[in-house]
Amino acid sequence: FVDAQTGWAAGRHGTILKTTNGGATWTPQTSGTASTIEEASFVSASAGWMVTSDGEILKTVDGGAAWTRQVLNPPIALTSVCIVNNTAGWIAGSGGKILRTTDGGASWSDQASGTTQQLNDIVFANSDTGWVAGNAGLIRFTTNGGATWSNQISSTTENLRALSFIDARHGYAVGVNNTFLEYA
Repeated sequence: FVDAQTGWAAGRHGTILKTTNGGATWTPQTSGTASTIEEASFVSASAGWMVTSDGEILKTVDGGAAWTRQVLNPPIALTSVCIVNNTAGWIAGSGGKILRTTDGGASWSDQASGTTQQLNDIVFANSDTGWVAGNAGLIRFTTNGGATWSNQISSTTENLRALSFIDARHGYAVGVNNTFLEYA
């Protein structure tokens, strides 16, 4: 959701649904893919990105009326996308893959994550400070826009699935087997 009324849901077989009334009703959108959509990130009611399990990056600039599709070559499973403004964003995926854009998704460049672990979620508090979580309790963080990533002790070996940060100093990680971690 980008506000109390406007949001999207996505999933298997390229399904995208949009609401403009706080979820009371949902309207299908045409994604242009049959792949599973893993995650979405919107910066406004018009601009958003989604990633798929088959290495596709979907982008809209008109609230989802139309989606453009980029395919990674070779394709890898993408799991998470975090866009912080109209130009800067990151994508995470299998094999420790982290991609960054500085031109609104026109191009994506590899960042050295320092791991080959499956990465399940990536979040940024601002254009410099971000975290990525993955399997086996992996948490890595950056304070320079992803130019370098460092380990953060997670105190678990469980697979971490999702991150949420209130700001650059306070956040949470959740994972399998009721794993819940707080960062403060």
